[in-house]
Amino acid sequence: PLFSLGTAQLPPEILATYLVRDANEPTLFRLNTVWRTREALEALRGSGLKTKGVQMFEAVGAHPTLSIFDVVVSRTR
Repeated sequence: PLFSLGTAQLPPEILATYLVRDANEPTLFRLNTVWRTREALEALRGSGLKTKGVQMFEAVGAHPTLSIFDVVVSRTR
């Protein structure tokens, strides 16, 4: 419910976002967000504002760590 509410309207800078859970450790979650451009992500990070993803994890008492990955290859149907 929290993820659905927090992602009901994605900003145009975000192409997709996924909340995933570890198959072997059901208390471990990860939020993967695909940004339109690196510049859009950097602009948000530089603004000092917390992303909705960070806010959602903090709302349930989690302390998220952030990582940035570059898409090397992508395929969709």
